[in-house]
Amino acid sequence: MTAIDAGRRRLLGLRSPRPAPADVARTTTVPVIDPALCNACDACVRVCAPGALRFDSVDPCYAIDPALCTDCGLCVDVCDRAAVRLERDAVAALPVRVALHRVRCPTCGAEYTSTRPEPADICRSCSRPAAARGALRLQE
Repeated sequence: MTAIDAGRRRLLGLRSPRPAPADVARTTTVPVIDPALCNACDACVRVCAPGALRFDSVDPCYAIDPALCTDCGLCVDVCDRAAVRLERDAVAALPVRVALHRVRCPTCGAEYTSTRPEPADICRSCSRPAAARGALRLQE
């Protein structure tokens, strides 16, 4: 995955990555995803250039590797539900996994990924306002 350039970062309102000073020991930072708040939109995974957050398709889950985290905070910035946070000075143990489940939307019947095993809410398409859903339809 490529890093986001500075112009796009400003346009999106994201923070610039903070390079670690060479003479200072880097504290361990661990990204943490709260499954109760996460809607499995994959935004944090797509923006994580070093790969500390990644999607594991073999066992559907978000895999978190604390050793790869650079403490840039982009995953926190792009999460619109505040489900991702960075815990500083944490013990970097084994990679952490947040399980994902394939569920069906009770409104439209589409299959989507969720952190909850049962369809507690509707899919991302159905949760948008009606005007936004209609804007995506082709005019006949």
